[in-house]
Amino acid sequence: MAELTPVFLHSIDKPVRYYYDTNVASYPGWSEGEIFFQAYKDQAPGTVPIYSHFAKDPDRFYYDTNKENNAGWGEGNIVFYAWTEEQTGTVPIYRHNAQNPDRYYYDTSKENHSGWSEGVVAFYAYPQGWMSAIDDTALLSMINLPGTHESMSRFGYGCECQQWTLAEQLREGLRVFDIRLRYLPGANGEVNFSIHHGDPISHYQNAFFDSKFPHDKDTKYFVLDDCLQFLKANPTECIVLLIKQEYDMQTRSVFYDAFWKIINNRDGYNGKTLDQLFYKDHTVPNLKDARGKIIFAFVDGDKGPSYQLTAPDRGLYWGNIDYQVDWRHVQSGQQPGLDVENHWKDIKDAKWDKIEKHLDKALSSGTASVIWFVTYTSASRVPDVGYFPGDYAAYLLPKVRDDIYTNFITQPQNPWGAYFGTVLMDFPTRDIISLMVRAAMKYQYA
Repeated sequence: MAELTPVFLHSIDKPVRYYYDTNVASYPGWSEGEIFFQAYKDQAPGTVPIYSHFAKDPDRFYYDTNKENNAGWGEGNIVFYAWTEEQTGTVPIYRHNAQNPDRYYYDTSKENHSGWSEGVVAFYAYPQGWMSAIDDTALLSMINLPGTHESMSRFGYGCECQQWTLAEQLREGLRVFDIRLRYLPGANGEVNFSIHHGDPISHYQNAFFDSKFPHDKDTKYFVLDDCLQFLKANPTECIVLLIKQEYDMQTRSVFYDAFWKIINNRDGYNGKTLDQLFYKDHTVPNLKDARGKIIFAFVDGDKGPSYQLTAPDRGLYWGNIDYQVDWRHVQSGQQPGLDVENHWKDIKDAKWDKIEKHLDKALSSGTASVIWFVTYTSASRVPDVGYFPGDYAAYLLPKVRDDIYTNFITQPQNPWGAYFGTVLMDFPTRDIISLMVRAAMKYQYA
């Protein structure tokens, strides 16, 4: 049975050129691939081969349904399979052309970039939103979900955890985000939340939760805006936001008063009700109920019961997930079936040992597991030199990648596929994201 696979976009400058294939790795000098749409690596009934044609000086590519080449271009080689007519869930992939030299790019928009022609339909494929390929009945806990720890932390000595903005992370295929909020009243008494990693001054992340409430005039990034805009363009997807207070922690009632006021203000965005924008229930949703929505999972700090974010108006309560949560011994009120590995202070080898065991625990859980396994690959021992988040990521992520590759590609343990759960990373790599997405699309959901 043919399976959907991501098709990656690669680019190079001077002049700007593009190519598309099913490999995240690129040719020398070209950019590493980013997920652009989905097609079939092997032929599915009704699909046709999409051929890549090549020309030199400078290296260029174009794609069509013909093996025969245009003058000056090479004969076609099959790179993937797609549709010539629209199918349920597919979108048109438009071809745009520029001259001097003759070159092409492909996207889902008919409108052209400056200097390029208006798009003509080349074929039909599935959109960038990879969750469109997942069965509606799949519980969110059953899906391989790549995500990030300290998702907004890109500034501050010892605090940098990410290389991409939130909008870029969403486009790369990540779907679970760790958001740290600082309660911050504005001059008019309205409250917004600034985004921090630790200290409120030196580690402010040039971001706020919402653009509709008071914020610094030079703020560049807004969590809620980026998420809602992405879901507007990708309604098959869903986003999980782990919400935790960072610095200046407020009691539960004070925090929630401000938080839900911001959320309720978004009623009517994109013509949708709150229940269509934000998941309202308190149990793990299936994908049908989650599509197009933000799912909140509230996470506690260590200041005690008055500050616990229990019983939210909508969404899930994950409680304190530092270090370890065993699904058999969750806290009172905590989400049932939650199993978390988050030993973030361990030395590198000790941290890897816990990561490896937890990924294997998820993999061995059996088909249609109702346990939500969450593995943090992030760690830090700042100010110890050699133990910053980036140092841990450089050491651990190749091991994570090899573990997922081995258990999904080379030595699959289970006929129904591979389940790794939710994996939250600092400085995630495209190859790990790609492997998790492929595993999610291939898994046989009961």
